[in-house]
Amino acid sequence: MRRFIMTILIVCLLVTSSKFVWASSNESKILFSVRPTALETAGFVTGLAVIPFDQEIFDFLNEYPLINSEIVIDSLNMLGDVRFQSVASLLLALSGNEVGEELLYAIGLTGLNTFVLKTLTGMARPKMGEGPIFTGIGFDDDYFAFPSGHTSSSFAVATVLAEYYPEYSWLFYSAASLIGLARIYSDEHWPSNVIFGAALGHFSARLILNYEFRF
Repeated sequence: MRRFIMTILIVCLLVTSSKFVWASSNESKILFSVRPTALETAGFVTGLAVIPFDQEIFDFLNEYPLINSEIVIDSLNMLGDVRFQSVASLLLALSGNEVGEELLYAIGLTGLNTFVLKTLTGMARPKMGEGPIFTGIGFDDDYFAFPSGHTSSSFAVATVLAEYYPEYSWLFYSAASLIGLARIYSDEHWPSNVIFGAALGHFSARLILNYEFRF
């Protein structure tokens, strides 16, 4: 089963590395030509490579936590909730803010990519006490660990905001990273889920930011 799941993940990685082209009778219409950056590729590869060591890293992080406050962890979990992010983005979009529209599209695409991977892999959450195992295709939320949705959507948001407000990019990405860490401390995700989710969110957001039709 693990070999099957790893094959699916590698195929997904190869697909995201391709240029998607819609060929017409006269010329090609490029839907998008964004390929993973070196950093995104490193995130994807590292996320996959860390899976065999998830338990050890998870135990270490919980033994020596960087965040000890439950209030802080709960606040980060709320901030990273896709529902909260979507509502905030929708309010911005309804006010005519271009950033809000970009955020909505980025969150939507990231959510779709994340959901597909979750249903294909069926990875048990740490709170299940079964270890970082894969059960295959399914729709049980308790086996929706890979990748982290809070992390992927938060990095998508950070990527869009950093595009418009580059001087605060360090703040946006720091917040997204803390949200990913909070998901580990909440027993919801393994380290690999967070690392892969961060790369997926960044990549998905860049697809939105670079999306264009060429006629």
